[in-house]
Amino acid sequence: MLSSLALGLVAVFSYNFHVNLATVVLMYALVVALQSLAAGFISSAIVSAIAAGCLAYFSFPPIFSFRISDPANLVAFFAFLIVAQLTACLVTKEQFFELPPGSRGCQCLGSHARGHVPKIAVE
Repeated sequence: MLSSLALGLVAVFSYNFHVNLATVVLMYALVVALQSLAAGFISSAIVSAIAAGCLAYFSFPPIFSFRISDPANLVAFFAFLIVAQLTACLVTKEQFFELPPGSRGCQCLGSHARGHVPKIAVE
């Protein structure tokens, strides 16, 4: 629900203030990333699809149409959609493999993350 409101605010803000396209893409990506942190993959995937639709409808010429006339904007559209989906997937996986309470550091680095550096003998 809040993500829908945020997407609408991004659309209104970017349209009324003629915000740069790169800034608009980053604002939509931020909404998708925050949705990924707050909920699961399915809702994040839905929000990223809605964000991509808003991006096409409000930001790419011709405005107020889902048609994208410039091939470069078409590439940007699909790049946004892929990055948004990947963000949702990666954040969901990170939450699934969350560290147990009380543990510190990144477990993927093994003993180096806990401050244990192996000693190397030099002869």
